[in-house]
Amino acid sequence: MKRLAALLALALALFLLLGAGSSGTRTGLRGTVLLDPGYPTCQPGTPCTRPAANVPLRFWRHGRVVAHTRTDGSGRYRIALQPRTYRVSSTSGAVLEPTRITVPTDRYRQVTFRLDTGIR
Repeated sequence: MKRLAALLALALALFLLLGAGSSGTRTGLRGTVLLDPGYPTCQPGTPCTRPAANVPLRFWRHGRVVAHTRTDGSGRYRIALQPRTYRVSSTSGAVLEPTRITVPTDRYRQVTFRLDTGIR
């Protein structure tokens, strides 16, 4: 009986140490993607951006895509990523800024990406 209790305690300890705590879901990025400019004409004193709905984002390391996500209908996104530096792109054809982003070791970093729509 003592042996079974010790095995169960060991299994629980291993689960807690190797389970959710090391899954990488405690770090990543969250924020909004904006179309910039978002309108053909802009008025002084009025924001000229708007949320970029359903935009794919790809996160690259060493020349390959390691993660991807898509913004929701309001241009928001959230993605779990390991703490590293990533190159970021979109398949929308527009230029995305910033193109490089570093994920911190202890939290989700809030980042606003801007998609240059090319409207001039």
